[in-house]
Amino acid sequence: MDKDQVEVTIWGIKPGAQGSSVILADSANGRVLQIIIGIPEALSILFRLNNQSFGRPMTHDLFASTFEAVGAVVDSVTINDLQDGTFFARIGVTTPAGERIIDARPSDAIAIAIRTGARIYVAESVMAEAAYAAPGGLEEQDEDLFEEVTGADEESEIDGEAPSEDEMRKFRSILRDAGLE
Repeated sequence: MDKDQVEVTIWGIKPGAQGSSVILADSANGRVLQIIIGIPEALSILFRLNNQSFGRPMTHDLFASTFEAVGAVVDSVTINDLQDGTFFARIGVTTPAGERIIDARPSDAIAIAIRTGARIYVAESVMAEAAYAAPGGLEEQDEDLFEEVTGADEESEIDGEAPSEDEMRKFRSILRDAGLE
Protein backbone atom coordinates (compact mmCIF):
# COMPACT_ATOMS: atom_id res chain seq x y z
CA MET A 1 0.00 0.00 0.00
CA ASP A 2 1.22 3.44 -0.93
CA LYS A 3 1.46 5.93 1.96
CA ASP A 4 -0.90 8.19 0.01
CA GLN A 5 -3.64 5.54 0.12
CA VAL A 6 -5.92 4.25 2.83
CA GLU A 7 -7.33 0.76 3.02
CA VAL A 8 -11.12 0.61 3.14
CA THR A 9 -13.77 -2.02 3.63
CA ILE A 10 -17.24 -2.27 2.17
CA TRP A 11 -19.58 -0.87 4.81
CA GLY A 12 -22.75 -1.51 2.83
CA ILE A 13 -24.92 -0.85 -0.18
CA LYS A 14 -27.45 1.98 -0.01
CA PRO A 15 -30.37 1.79 -2.45
CA GLY A 16 -31.53 5.02 -4.05
CA ALA A 17 -33.97 6.31 -6.65
CA GLN A 18 -31.26 7.30 -9.16
CA GLY A 19 -29.08 4.26 -8.51
CA SER A 20 -27.40 2.78 -5.52
CA SER A 21 -24.33 3.69 -3.51
CA VAL A 22 -21.51 1.61 -2.18
CA ILE A 23 -20.32 2.86 1.19
CA LEU A 24 -16.61 2.36 1.90
CA ALA A 25 -15.29 2.68 5.45
CA ASP A 26 -11.86 3.92 6.48
CA SER A 27 -11.88 2.44 9.98
CA ALA A 28 -8.42 3.75 10.87
CA ASN A 29 -9.53 7.36 10.45
CA GLY A 30 -13.27 7.11 11.12
CA ARG A 31 -14.35 8.21 7.64
CA VAL A 32 -16.82 6.91 5.09
CA LEU A 33 -16.91 7.40 1.33
CA GLN A 34 -20.12 7.07 -0.67
CA ILE A 35 -19.89 6.30 -4.39
CA ILE A 36 -22.97 6.22 -6.62
CA ILE A 37 -23.10 3.02 -8.69
CA GLY A 38 -25.57 1.33 -11.00
CA ILE A 39 -28.19 -1.14 -9.83
CA PRO A 40 -26.59 -4.16 -11.59
CA GLU A 41 -23.22 -3.45 -9.96
CA ALA A 42 -24.86 -2.89 -6.58
CA LEU A 43 -26.66 -6.22 -6.85
CA SER A 44 -23.46 -7.93 -7.97
CA ILE A 45 -21.65 -6.63 -4.90
CA LEU A 46 -24.61 -7.40 -2.65
CA PHE A 47 -24.92 -10.96 -3.98
CA ARG A 48 -21.26 -11.64 -3.26
CA LEU A 49 -21.38 -10.02 0.18
CA ASN A 50 -24.31 -12.33 0.96
CA ASN A 51 -22.54 -15.41 -0.49
CA GLN A 52 -25.29 -15.86 -3.06
CA SER A 53 -24.99 -16.97 -6.64
CA PHE A 54 -27.20 -16.43 -9.63
CA GLY A 55 -26.88 -19.94 -11.02
CA ARG A 56 -24.69 -18.85 -13.92
CA PRO A 57 -21.60 -16.66 -13.65
CA MET A 58 -22.29 -12.94 -13.64
CA THR A 59 -19.90 -10.59 -15.45
CA HIS A 60 -17.73 -9.97 -12.38
CA ASP A 61 -17.57 -13.72 -11.70
CA LEU A 62 -16.44 -14.22 -15.29
CA PHE A 63 -13.67 -11.66 -14.89
CA ALA A 64 -12.48 -13.28 -11.66
CA SER A 65 -12.50 -16.72 -13.29
CA THR A 66 -10.66 -15.39 -16.34
CA PHE A 67 -7.93 -13.83 -14.21
CA GLU A 68 -7.48 -17.15 -12.42
CA ALA A 69 -7.53 -19.18 -15.65
CA VAL A 70 -4.70 -17.15 -17.19
CA GLY A 71 -2.60 -17.24 -14.03
CA ALA A 72 -3.21 -13.62 -13.05
CA VAL A 73 -3.71 -12.48 -9.47
CA VAL A 74 -5.71 -9.39 -8.59
CA ASP A 75 -3.52 -7.73 -5.97
CA SER A 76 -5.50 -4.60 -5.19
CA VAL A 77 -8.13 -2.14 -6.28
CA THR A 78 -7.58 1.58 -5.83
CA ILE A 79 -10.10 4.37 -6.19
CA ASN A 80 -7.43 6.75 -7.39
CA ASP A 81 -9.10 9.89 -8.68
CA LEU A 82 -12.18 12.09 -8.57
CA GLN A 83 -12.85 14.45 -11.47
CA ASP A 84 -16.02 16.50 -11.88
CA GLY A 85 -17.91 14.21 -9.51
CA THR A 86 -16.78 11.01 -11.27
CA PHE A 87 -14.65 8.49 -9.40
CA PHE A 88 -11.92 6.54 -11.19
CA ALA A 89 -10.34 3.23 -10.18
CA ARG A 90 -7.46 0.96 -11.08
CA ILE A 91 -7.12 -2.77 -10.67
CA GLY A 92 -3.58 -3.95 -9.88
CA VAL A 93 -2.91 -7.37 -11.40
CA THR A 94 0.16 -9.61 -11.34
CA THR A 95 0.34 -11.73 -14.49
CA PRO A 96 2.92 -14.23 -15.74
CA ALA A 97 4.16 -11.36 -17.96
CA GLY A 98 4.50 -8.93 -15.04
CA GLU A 99 2.47 -6.37 -13.16
CA ARG A 100 -0.35 -4.57 -14.94
CA ILE A 101 -2.70 -1.73 -14.04
CA ILE A 102 -6.22 -1.85 -15.50
CA ASP A 103 -8.45 1.23 -15.65
CA ALA A 104 -11.95 0.52 -14.29
CA ARG A 105 -15.09 2.01 -12.84
CA PRO A 106 -15.00 1.79 -9.03
CA SER A 107 -18.15 -0.36 -8.97
CA ASP A 108 -16.62 -2.97 -11.29
CA ALA A 109 -13.28 -2.85 -9.49
CA ILE A 110 -14.96 -3.38 -6.11
CA ALA A 111 -17.13 -6.23 -7.44
CA ILE A 112 -13.99 -7.94 -8.77
CA ALA A 113 -12.04 -7.28 -5.56
CA ILE A 114 -14.58 -9.04 -3.37
CA ARG A 115 -14.54 -12.05 -5.70
CA THR A 116 -10.75 -12.32 -5.74
CA GLY A 117 -9.92 -11.35 -2.16
CA ALA A 118 -8.06 -8.22 -3.27
CA ARG A 119 -7.68 -5.33 -0.87
CA ILE A 120 -9.49 -2.08 -1.62
CA TYR A 121 -7.71 1.26 -1.28
CA VAL A 122 -8.67 4.89 -1.82
CA ALA A 123 -6.20 7.67 -2.59
CA GLU A 124 -5.91 10.03 0.36
CA SER A 125 -6.60 12.96 -1.98
CA VAL A 126 -9.96 11.37 -2.90
CA MET A 127 -10.80 10.72 0.75
CA ALA A 128 -9.88 14.31 1.64
CA GLU A 129 -12.20 15.62 -1.07
CA ALA A 130 -15.20 13.30 -0.82
CA ALA A 131 -15.23 11.32 2.43
CA TYR A 132 -16.94 12.50 5.55
CA ALA A 133 -16.29 11.83 9.19
CA ALA A 134 -18.39 9.12 10.72
CA PRO A 135 -20.02 10.51 13.86
CA GLY A 136 -18.84 8.52 16.85
CA GLY A 137 -16.34 6.43 14.88
CA LEU A 138 -16.81 3.26 12.90
CA GLU A 139 -17.34 0.57 15.50
CA GLU A 140 -18.67 -2.60 13.89
CA GLN A 141 -21.52 -2.78 16.36
CA ASP A 142 -22.49 0.88 16.03
CA GLU A 143 -26.07 0.34 14.82
CA ASP A 144 -26.99 4.03 14.82
CA LEU A 145 -24.08 4.89 12.55
CA PHE A 146 -24.90 2.00 10.23
CA GLU A 147 -28.48 3.25 9.92
CA GLU A 148 -27.33 6.84 9.35
CA VAL A 149 -24.79 5.92 6.66
CA THR A 150 -26.75 3.24 4.80
CA GLY A 151 -30.34 4.24 5.47
CA ALA A 152 -31.11 0.72 6.69
CA ASP A 153 -31.44 -0.97 10.02
CA GLU A 154 -29.37 -3.95 11.08
CA GLU A 155 -32.01 -6.41 9.87
CA SER A 156 -32.01 -5.18 6.26
CA GLU A 157 -30.61 -6.86 3.17
CA ILE A 158 -27.56 -4.62 3.46
CA ASP A 159 -26.57 -6.44 6.62
CA GLY A 160 -26.52 -9.95 5.21
CA GLU A 161 -30.00 -11.03 4.12
CA ALA A 162 -31.09 -11.79 0.59
CA PRO A 163 -32.16 -9.03 -1.79
CA SER A 164 -35.90 -8.34 -1.71
CA GLU A 165 -38.26 -9.69 -4.37
CA ASP A 166 -38.57 -6.16 -5.78
CA GLU A 167 -34.76 -5.90 -6.13
CA MET A 168 -34.67 -9.30 -7.81
CA ARG A 169 -37.46 -8.26 -10.23
CA LYS A 170 -35.53 -5.11 -11.15
CA PHE A 171 -32.33 -7.10 -11.58
CA ARG A 172 -34.00 -9.74 -13.76
CA SER A 173 -35.61 -6.97 -15.83
CA ILE A 174 -32.19 -5.44 -16.43
CA LEU A 175 -30.84 -8.84 -17.47
CA ARG A 176 -33.80 -9.41 -19.82
CA ASP A 177 -33.39 -5.96 -21.39
CA ALA A 178 -29.72 -6.73 -21.98
CA GLY A 179 -30.58 -10.14 -23.46
CA LEU A 180 -28.78 -11.98 -20.65
CA GLU A 181 -31.62 -13.99 -19.14
